[in-house]
Amino acid sequence: MKKPFEVSSIQQGYDDVKAGRTPTSSSAIYVASMTFRVEISAQAERDAESILEWLLAEHAGRAGMDWFLALDDAFASLAEFPERCPVAPESARFPFEVRQLLYGRKPHLYRILFTIEADTVHVLHIRHGRRKAVVPSE
Repeated sequence: MKKPFEVSSIQQGYDDVKAGRTPTSSSAIYVASMTFRVEISAQAERDAESILEWLLAEHAGRAGMDWFLALDDAFASLAEFPERCPVAPESARFPFEVRQLLYGRKPHLYRILFTIEADTVHVLHIRHGRRKAVVPSE
């Protein structure tokens, strides 16, 4: 049976990281004298682009653009104590630990799903907070 899109998205983000498919732009990787290196997977980049497209389609204006631009700050915050973020409900369904950083305010709350490997934080997927936790199909 095929897994739901959401499970595939998290796994795809992880597979992107393992295959070395992480963007190399300075906006996607944060290094400077921080505890952890933060890398954004290709899947998470696609998620961010989809969110931006939605903001533009909904005419979110300056507030929407400010929210989107501050997303980089949320990513960068993971360089310091990423373990402060709770384990995501989906974590038990994967062979690696998945944590979540909540970003935004209701009703526009998003979960930034990531994993920690050695001294690197890999952002795997960005998911709207109102969506149910990922469940494998039965």
